[in-house]
Amino acid sequence: MLNINTVAIISYLLTFVCGLITYKKLPNLYKWLTWYQLFAFFYELATASKLLIWHHTNSWCNNMEGVVELVLFTHLLASFPELKPHKRKIFIVEGLVLIFTFIDIAFIQGFFKLATIATVVQGIFLLVLAFAYYYLLLDEAAEDQKLMYNPDFLFTTGLSLYLLGTTFFYACFSYMAYKHNHAFLIIARIIPGTVNIIFNVLIGLALLSFFKKKDDKILAGKDNKHF
Repeated sequence: MLNINTVAIISYLLTFVCGLITYKKLPNLYKWLTWYQLFAFFYELATASKLLIWHHTNSWCNNMEGVVELVLFTHLLASFPELKPHKRKIFIVEGLVLIFTFIDIAFIQGFFKLATIATVVQGIFLLVLAFAYYYLLLDEAAEDQKLMYNPDFLFTTGLSLYLLGTTFFYACFSYMAYKHNHAFLIIARIIPGTVNIIFNVLIGLALLSFFKKKDDKILAGKDNKHF
């Protein structure tokens, strides 16, 4: 019987396949997201197989994965039309978060410890961007806009749910995990896998929705020929 972590690993591969199906229609950053899903699949598979253990821990590679996610997700959000006018300010704050992340890894929590402080800061920063996107989107959205076919909206919704789960999890991690709290150990097996599955499902829908966007453009072109 598949456990939740195995399902989460498989979901990365399925999302990658969704990206391949619509690959030629994807903007460049969504193409990068597609290839990231393949990277994440092999990374999670290697982690589950304990192939990335170094000094009795794989926390070091979790920290590096967090940096990759921060850069990719920030640049993807900043490319959305609603946030694009603020791209320069977003990248400045991203740079500050990256500097703090490396300081945390190098001098505060250490290279071989899980950088929970930096992870929470990264999560809060990305959540602020996601909520800013929602505000600007809903402020300008037309009444007939179909958000469930909007890849940016689907991606941001998945990212928001993912970050709400992981940010809360890592905010509690240092205090609860080292206390050997049994209830927390159960949660530690459930939350990461669950939010990853939800995120990957919505990424897959976002990638597949580019079929719909293409169809809409074709229909609009046909309608214009009648005038």
